[in-house]
Amino acid sequence: MILLGYIKSVNEAIQKFDKRAFEAERPFVALLKNKLALCDYELLLVPGNIPSFDDLITDPSVKQEIIKLHNAWAIIRREGLTNMDAQKKAWSIIDEIGGVITLQEKMVISPNLRRFQDDPTGKRFFVLLTGYEPEGLPPYELNALCNLWQLEHGFIPIHAAGVIHRGRLFLFGGISGAGKSTIARISADLGDKVLDEDQLLLHSLADGREVADAWGYSLEACNMPLGAIFKLVKNKNNVMIPLKSSQVAQFLMEQIIQVTNNNLLSDDMLKNLFKRVSSITRKIPGFELHFQKEPYFWKLIDERFPW
Repeated sequence: MILLGYIKSVNEAIQKFDKRAFEAERPFVALLKNKLALCDYELLLVPGNIPSFDDLITDPSVKQEIIKLHNAWAIIRREGLTNMDAQKKAWSIIDEIGGVITLQEKMVISPNLRRFQDDPTGKRFFVLLTGYEPEGLPPYELNALCNLWQLEHGFIPIHAAGVIHRGRLFLFGGISGAGKSTIARISADLGDKVLDEDQLLLHSLADGREVADAWGYSLEACNMPLGAIFKLVKNKNNVMIPLKSSQVAQFLMEQIIQVTNNNLLSDDMLKNLFKRVSSITRKIPGFELHFQKEPYFWKLIDERFPW
């Protein structure tokens, strides 16, 4: 990904971010750098002041548009709520250059990450910086664009944990606090490999098998076949309840939307994504998994999926 703005180099931005990051954040910084290296988008960072454009943009028409964008955002940042007429005019300029992409319900998730309206490639974006981003680097928006790039290339980022157990990969997801980390910890204690406990990247192999790679805490590839999809429910009992394929598809879409910032997804992308998800759920069974904080749930899974 090419970063443009007062930070001209993604490596420079990452290095600055890395220097001020806490030790616990360092793996995230390295992972973000690797994800960005996969993308061929162009992202303009728009601060609240006016930078020099002489060495940044060479196309006169593009330069004029970007100067208008920077000027409008500077007015919004400077005027605040004291001059509503100026605010309204500035926002109309920004909307003209890069209008937000809304959901079908016309709701806007984030007004700051936008795609340039007049870009036929669909690969040019800009982020309106609030001034609170670490070293001017907006990690949330960058992650959203990395996920969007993967979607456009046939991969599906999903909020879920993946555990390799007896030659199969099992996917565990749910609402925040449903137990993904608990499942991962218990599985690791039993000797299973936890591929990732936060995000996975679903895709198909040439032979038709559905697989997933790590995407949350590493980019480790995995060719183990996807065995089953589990919607986690914490309970005092351990029970597996089979789900209809339509229920599994709905669940997967919910988990995907959590990480894709779907105000960036066009209607066509959403339709194609749902077709892809529906294809997966016709091949891969899904269950609602009620479990206690102990390893008995694996006995239920092994009974359903013997060696």
